[in-house]
Amino acid sequence: MSQRVRTRLSVPWSRGEAFAALAIAFGIYFLVSVPASLVNNFPALPYLVYLGVFAPSILGVAAWITGRHHSNWKSLGFTEDRLALCLGIGLAAGLGTFVINVALSAVVTQIARTLGYNVDQVSRVSGLGEAPGWQVVLIVLAVVVVAPVVEEILFRGIFYTGLRRRLGVGGAVVVSAVFFGLLHFQLLGFVPLTAIGAILALLYEGQGSLATPIVAHAMNNGIIVIITLLLWK
Repeated sequence: MSQRVRTRLSVPWSRGEAFAALAIAFGIYFLVSVPASLVNNFPALPYLVYLGVFAPSILGVAAWITGRHHSNWKSLGFTEDRLALCLGIGLAAGLGTFVINVALSAVVTQIARTLGYNVDQVSRVSGLGEAPGWQVVLIVLAVVVVAPVVEEILFRGIFYTGLRRRLGVGGAVVVSAVFFGLLHFQLLGFVPLTAIGAILALLYEGQGSLATPIVAHAMNNGIIVIITLLLWK
């Protein structure tokens, strides 16, 4: 890793502030998403809440933490340095991430079935197969475009770098990945999501640009969306 990348990943906020950012964003999200989950016959509602509440909450937290330290969005990993290379690496890594995701999902699913649980393969987008036309557009927008950007800002741009100051690269990769897996609230998806979180953190560590994990995240989600539409729509 170059000195320029190492310097870029050295952020002014603390581990405590990183956890606070995570708690604020998810706390606001839960206040709305839990009551919304009681509504039936609206497959896209969770994604509407994501777009209207969670994404703005993350952007607000990002503005708060950078403003608090008189920093800017470059400290979150938004840089034009080697942009084409970072995007290319992100595309390739996204394909690899999807393969790992599917493989781990298959293993977890098989283990669950061996233990007597009747479960489906977990690599699919919830609600997408049942949603009518305009809701499909909403879900795809949330999953493929918005989620990769705001989740990378929160989990890698803020959380990972805040942990990195005290835990080092290895500790920060593991802890941020575990929280990434946990906070998706998918029991069978925990293992593959944690693996994805680790891969995305390592991509950010290696490239020093949030563009790389954003593109990899979007690539993985996009392939899953296509498969969901082909198999369950």
